[in-house]
Amino acid sequence: MPLRLHRMLAALALAIASTQSSAAAQSRSPDSTFADLSRDGNGVAALLRPITAGFSGQTAEAAFKAIAATARLSFTLDPRLSGMQSRITIPSSVRSAAVALIEVADASNLRVRVSPSGQIIVVEARASAPAARSATPDTTRRDPVVLAAVHAEAERLERVRFASRTDVGGISITGRELRSAPAFVEPDVLRSVQLMPGISARSDYTAGFNVRGGENDQNLILIDGYPIYSPFHFGGIFSTFIDATVGRVELHRGGMPVQYGGRLSGVIDVSPAEPTSTGTHGTAEVSLVSSSASVGRVFADGAGSWMIAARRTYADAIVNRFSSDTFPYHFQDGQAHVARSWANGVRMSATAYAGADVLTPVLNYSFDNWWGNGVAGVTAAKRFDNARLFGIRLGDSVTIEQRASLTRFSSQIAIPEIVYLATDRVTDRRLAGSIAAHSAGSTRTLGYELSFQDLDYHSNSSFAGLADIIPFDSIRQQSRASSVYADQLWRPTTKLLLQVGGRVDAVQASDWIGFSPRVSMKYWLDRNLAVTAAAGSYAQWMHSLGREEEPIQPIQFWIASDSTLPVSRSHDAIVGVERWMNPTRFFHVEAFYKRYDDLLTPNPYNDAGVRGDEFYRARGASYGADVMLRQLDGGPFSGWLAYTYSVSTRERADGLRYFPTQDRRHNLNLVGSWRSGAYTLGARANIASGLPGTPLIGGYIRARYDPIARRWTPDATFDEQVIPGEYNSVRFPKYSRIDVSATRAGRMWGASVSPYLSVVNLLNAHNPAGFLYDYSTRSNRASVPNLPFAPTLGVSIAY
Repeated sequence: MPLRLHRMLAALALAIASTQSSAAAQSRSPDSTFADLSRDGNGVAALLRPITAGFSGQTAEAAFKAIAATARLSFTLDPRLSGMQSRITIPSSVRSAAVALIEVADASNLRVRVSPSGQIIVVEARASAPAARSATPDTTRRDPVVLAAVHAEAERLERVRFASRTDVGGISITGRELRSAPAFVEPDVLRSVQLMPGISARSDYTAGFNVRGGENDQNLILIDGYPIYSPFHFGGIFSTFIDATVGRVELHRGGMPVQYGGRLSGVIDVSPAEPTSTGTHGTAEVSLVSSSASVGRVFADGAGSWMIAARRTYADAIVNRFSSDTFPYHFQDGQAHVARSWANGVRMSATAYAGADVLTPVLNYSFDNWWGNGVAGVTAAKRFDNARLFGIRLGDSVTIEQRASLTRFSSQIAIPEIVYLATDRVTDRRLAGSIAAHSAGSTRTLGYELSFQDLDYHSNSSFAGLADIIPFDSIRQQSRASSVYADQLWRPTTKLLLQVGGRVDAVQASDWIGFSPRVSMKYWLDRNLAVTAAAGSYAQWMHSLGREEEPIQPIQFWIASDSTLPVSRSHDAIVGVERWMNPTRFFHVEAFYKRYDDLLTPNPYNDAGVRGDEFYRARGASYGADVMLRQLDGGPFSGWLAYTYSVSTRERADGLRYFPTQDRRHNLNLVGSWRSGAYTLGARANIASGLPGTPLIGGYIRARYDPIARRWTPDATFDEQVIPGEYNSVRFPKYSRIDVSATRAGRMWGASVSPYLSVVNLLNAHNPAGFLYDYSTRSNRASVPNLPFAPTLGVSIAY
């Protein structure tokens, strides 16, 4: 039944109930179950939702309805009340829905009342305290007043962003929408991000991604705003994000706001899901690879919430249970998030994550292999209304925020130590803060960030060929970076929104200071059509030794810019058009150009005994355009069409010019989800042009002469030597893949139970990820395929 019909029937039932009970209610006050609204929201969670809108000349009736729609309140009002047509002016600021309602009521001489169940009504304000009641009851019959129902339907966040932010290069998408795409084994945030415009991946075996022609390590990945390094499991096939904990993903593919620094290409900020229902609720998911569970609830009458979640693979436990052969690998994750708001404008939140991949000893070898991440962060914010400093008014409201975080990434690989040993440790400590002043048509922000990184990397082996996957070197570093930034967002006219800012970064180990200006704008041609533009500069001083040309990148190893390794720079310019076709569908196109300076690309021939030769220095450019047609979630169909055309070039300091490995010219993704009754069908179709690669034109084996045997024998100290062709001079065949999924929602034992089936590469298309060469046979080349036809199944449970 449509939601609007539900609400109309509810309003009708309320009117009937009011009429039928009027006689019985004569002996008591007709609103005895209601209490005056207070600034703390009377314990109703929805009344604590933040409201930013201001009102200039609108009627009180329109203001009440706008607040009810934004906060999704159960709200009724009588438009015949005298104060409803009062014209009010209230500056915009960040405050709770309760405070906003009180502001409107005070300005129009009305009163807001709230029931224990959260029903809200508006009545006439009393001029004075009610007089003492007469001992003789008033038996005069009065006709009941039936309040008109308000259909409260919140405007989509994407639409709010369209109207209030420049948002050039940005995409915001909910965790539910990301889950609508068919999944490989289980839903995965970073794999779903690969389906967005401007995003591509080197192969099916990585959850990493490249943004508009940039390298994989040029992306800043955040969990609730805190950095996380190498957020991948199982050699990059899975990401570290537990599906149930993902609330919303903010993706920036260029035009990045000034609060983001330290990367050249993109930002992904994964916001944790926060429970909204009373009582304890949770989810569980079982797939062929892993099981996960989450549990959470709201507390303090809806002002706070907490959630914890965990995931673990169990292939090792199953194999070890039923077979004498052991499966020595598993990965595991745990995450917790808690948030609490107070009526005085204070909000605090904390997030913690820990994950690890563990490879246990086999064949009686005493070695220990593991790698993983740990993140812990806390944020405190305080809102001040009509804030003043030394008598100077700063704005309608001011928000001060302070953040602190600790991030660790560590790994150890030993096979065993006499054959191969690699260790890597990164410790990242950060302090950051900002102050934002909000006023009508303007927001000014000042902020800072201090980061401290300790890095220790060591790798060596008696087999030289392993250096193609994990480079040999020993590096110990300390990196310190200090940053300050300023930004102003203002609306000079009703049709124009401007955002201008700048960021200054100082990297101590490199003795480097750089300024990164950033500017963006949005101009509305009409209510549903806007043109956008942005330009900016960016800096990066943390670099990965991982090589883009490898189809599988098991681990990223991080080192920092110092006196031998420069800080990399990039500059971009973007123009675009955004058109809303209806409240849930929009079209979006952007053209971009990026230039890179002092770009560092890993050197596969570096000498472990020479410091500073770990990278080649290069410069380059990327340009192209991407298109997105998106149907938002909420109806029977949701999904998007994403197409990207991109060209990337690089030129090394030694004069070599080439197309980088991630230079994918055409990339088309069609993603859709259809809901019908209990069933949800999902599909994804991907067609993409081939990536560049380096051909091998020959090979040989080094030999030495054995004077005793009087013959030449292969030299065991050397691997087979290959003769490469021109670097990245050929293209792999085009890529094509169709994935499908089906989910059936049902109930069992009071819980929602949804089994699902997902099929990756339904048509079993052969998509080479790379090639292997063997010159001892006539057919000397064999392809390393991407994912073949792979059906998976699982079940999701919510209670």
